[in-house]
Amino acid sequence: MTRVLIIEDEESYREATAFMLRKEGFEVNTAANGADGLEIYSHNGADIVLLHTSTDPPCAWQVCLTS
Repeated sequence: MTRVLIIEDEESYREATAFMLRKEGFEVNTAANGADGLEIYSHNGADIVLLHTSTDPPCAWQVCLTS
């Protein structure tokens, strides 16, 4: 099963996207900010990361470089 990590600060977007992806058979983890996203990624990994580019802290570009 493909694992997706959604890092999005807007809860409604995060939850709606997670709902749709789960409905299509993806395993989904979510985070409200970059720090939480990195923590989840370090424990669970992900095949795909959907990342809101203005996510703080750390900023999205730092998350990309770290993961």
